[in-house]
Amino acid sequence: MTMMHHNKNRVGVEFFFLFLIMLFGNRVCGQMTSFKDVEIKSVSANTTSIVSISCDRFDSIFPPEACKVKYITDSTTLESFRELLQSLKFQTGEPKIDVRTKFYFHFEDNNAAPIVICASKFFEIVVNGKEIRKNRKGNRKNKTLVDLLRKIKDGVDYK
Repeated sequence: MTMMHHNKNRVGVEFFFLFLIMLFGNRVCGQMTSFKDVEIKSVSANTTSIVSISCDRFDSIFPPEACKVKYITDSTTLESFRELLQSLKFQTGEPKIDVRTKFYFHFEDNNAAPIVICASKFFEIVVNGKEIRKNRKGNRKNKTLVDLLRKIKDGVDYK
């Protein structure tokens, strides 16, 4: 009898975790399909500083008047980003890049925190605090993301 009771509890716990995964998984996937725009803040790649500028410090080091700001609202471009962001591969360890461009991916749901991508002068990329893997064989989508970010930053239409 205790074995049967134990199995019943285990099934209940497994069902509960499955329910949580489905609930939060749908929320994340739902967010990924509803970008409203991409806000891009950048300074010249030739801007020099005494210390490296981290993603977290970019906004405090470079005031709004020092940045070039633009918005991307094209649905084709936003869809391309959605697809690429869902399949990124990340490096382990603490990212150490000198940020010169910051991308904010805002969702249709204004209560959702944006996805933040930071890029160095050499387009090393950090997504929400995690550095994407360097371009290696099999990381074609990471390279495509870097190319797309570079194009929209430089004002080239992506289609």
